Amino acid sequence: MTDSQIRRLLLGALAVVFLLVGIGGLVTGVSHASAVGNITGMALRVGVMLAVVWLAFGQLEQLLVRIPAWMFGILLLGSLIVVIWPKSIAFVVPALGLVLALQFVSRLLKK
Repeated sequence: MTDSQIRRLLLGALAVVFLLVGIGGLVTGVSHASAVGNITGMALRVGVMLAVVWLAFGQLEQLLVRIPAWMFGILLLGSLIVVIWPKSIAFVVPALGLVLALQFVSRLLKK
């Protein structure tokens, strides 16, 4: 097995564990106001998200290979700015969209 297959297998196993914990909490009829109810909800959400990532793992790997590392830095910086100043989303999102579009166009023109 390659590293990629092992990662995908572990991701799928974690998704199954979280989904089983969440479904187990729902079956037992735990109140949603309790801490166990919160853990049940969290486990279901994380399990579904991990299952979605598991399904798209191959495409995500291809995408990560094609996107340059500096682009991730810009996306992280933009996300951080929006978290700190939520009203800046009206400016940050179009700017990030423009950078992504220019990156796409430059990639097209290289070939």
